[in-house]
Amino acid sequence: MPTQTAAQKKAAAEKKATAAKAAAEKAAAELAALDPKDPEEGPRIFEMHGVTLELPRKVPFKLLRVMRGNTPETAVGADFALDMLAAVIGEEQLERIFDADLSMDDGLEVATGALDALGLSSGKSSASSDS
Repeated sequence: MPTQTAAQKKAAAEKKATAAKAAAEKAAAELAALDPKDPEEGPRIFEMHGVTLELPRKVPFKLLRVMRGNTPETAVGADFALDMLAAVIGEEQLERIFDADLSMDDGLEVATGALDALGLSSGKSSASSDS
């Protein structure tokens, strides 16, 4: 059997690499086809201090119930922030923060961080109006 030249070995290696790359791209396309869900749909995942929350992509209208009747002077503090967060993510998810056995500072940081991620810091909504 004739031995391969260096050029032939290089060409064979490049051919294998090209085939492997094509196979990987095909596999990735097949996986993507299995999950046609738009990544911009569904909840966003927010994680801080070991607490994982699912945040909506858009701020729900029901948040206005919490904000109704509040003035800038009354729309402050932990109670207001937690009421806002509960209106957006639900009581069940809010319990995850309480159940995480966090310090007061860390718990409030999770709550305000989630509100900030939604564009709702300091009781002001800067969320998009494309709802």
